[in-house]
Amino acid sequence: MKSKPGEDGRSRKKPRVRLLSVLLENRRLGWAMLIGGLVYFGLSSLGIRVATCPVRELSDWRCPGCGLTTSTKLLLQGRWDGAFNAHWFAPVFMLFWVSVAVGLILPEPRRGQFLNWVRTSERVTQWPLVLGILLLIYALTRNIISN
Repeated sequence: MKSKPGEDGRSRKKPRVRLLSVLLENRRLGWAMLIGGLVYFGLSSLGIRVATCPVRELSDWRCPGCGLTTSTKLLLQGRWDGAFNAHWFAPVFMLFWVSVAVGLILPEPRRGQFLNWVRTSERVTQWPLVLGILLLIYALTRNIISN
């Protein structure tokens, strides 16, 4: 009879969802995402519409990311009420992208220490998975309540 995972005395491995560590390990990807995001944000701040949300275009529902750019602009202007009306998670995403920037520009060995800390935090707390679940709940809730 086959035993289920974990019944043979060995511990089961937790699923590992990585996010920040991937962008820090692959510096080329990290820089591309960071610079691309800054260009998108800059163009959007100038009133140049670069892209529309395909989820919103097809379904009239807001995706988990809809409103982040607007919310971030409002936060940087100090307009907290408007920012939180646009998207609750903008401060979290701002912290995330600041962390990416810091992790990419830190000199060795500080960069390695920071990367190890990020890997540990992702593994122990599972924060990327928790963030993803919270974003989905947030998106569903705001779409259901607003319709």
